Amino acid sequence: MASELSYWDSDMHFGSIEVLIIGGGIVGLTAAREIAIACPSWRVVLVERHPIGSTASTRNAGFACFGSVSEIAADLDRYGYDAVLSQVQMRRQGLEALADFGSSIDFMRYGGTEVFRDEETFELARARIAEVNEMMGADIFFEAEQRLTSRLYQRCIHNRIEGQLHPSKYHRLLQREALRSGVELLTGVNVVEITDGRRCYEVTTDHGSFRSPLLLNTTNALASRLDPELAVVAVRNQVMMTDPMSNLQLRGTYHLDGGYIYFRNVGDRVLIGGGRHLHKSEQSHLLELNPDNQNYLEQLLRDVILPGHSFTISKRWSGILSGGDHRLPIVKEQRPGYYVAVRLAGMGVAIGSLIGRNAASLLLSGSLNATR
Repeated sequence: MASELSYWDSDMHFGSIEVLIIGGGIVGLTAAREIAIACPSWRVVLVERHPIGSTASTRNAGFACFGSVSEIAADLDRYGYDAVLSQVQMRRQGLEALADFGSSIDFMRYGGTEVFRDEETFELARARIAEVNEMMGADIFFEAEQRLTSRLYQRCIHNRIEGQLHPSKYHRLLQREALRSGVELLTGVNVVEITDGRRCYEVTTDHGSFRSPLLLNTTNALASRLDPELAVVAVRNQVMMTDPMSNLQLRGTYHLDGGYIYFRNVGDRVLIGGGRHLHKSEQSHLLELNPDNQNYLEQLLRDVILPGHSFTISKRWSGILSGGDHRLPIVKEQRPGYYVAVRLAGMGVAIGSLIGRNAASLLLSGSLNATR
């Protein structure tokens, strides 16, 4: 049984506040900072259930991701031109903003490469290059020769703007900016329930209850656990990383099998992740390793991506991304005074800060209108 908080801690942390933000990832931290800067007299409190890191923001593969031709073409077929144009424009803006952080977050823009197992899948993607470039108004994607391994098809599709970074360095930078702006950041606090009140929301946690007139939910893939009305599905990806390798030629980010498999270099190590399409059990909010998917990824690394290379796996983990019936983020006022900014669909690193700023602007404009 958890120990009771002291009077001092209860008085300090659970007193009167103006805004409570649930979720301390990229979106939540950015929104909290923007709100605190705009309203310095407000008490802005952010709670995050993980003592270290965040479910999606720091457990990903470190792709500053734009996406592959195959992914974008599939989204065009499913969701239509306008929706996808909005998606890719956000990604492009987000990537430009990330580049400004440079070495402080280990940002490197080697570009991204989509590789293929056979000629047929390559030709299907190749046929969509002109369409996607025209939508973007720039020649972002182009056909190239694949020189990584003879086990994959000899042609590939490269994009010019994708990058990679250290997600935990980025997360820590955003934490510091939020704290400097006056945000109160409480980690290791798990939200159990949100209850509507007459003039405020009561947010029950495993340490006590907050009361706040303004609430922002940025828990992304886990949002439906607190609000079942939200059309968000949690999907788990498996990830692993090798020990440092000598003479590693792999540089940049790579997409395989329509983006369901991805890999990159991390210095002289290789990271590979994905596999959520292989088992329905990966539709889960639990951060557990799936031995079947882990074995599949390791075998793919040995047989297809790095054949003939000797390596050992030094680290394995899983991460959660958000899915659902649509790829566009949900950023809206769910109920009076209660806002959500969730469902980033695996693109949170690229667009998280943009979504956080949009959510902060929506909350601030809504609170201003409510007081008139």
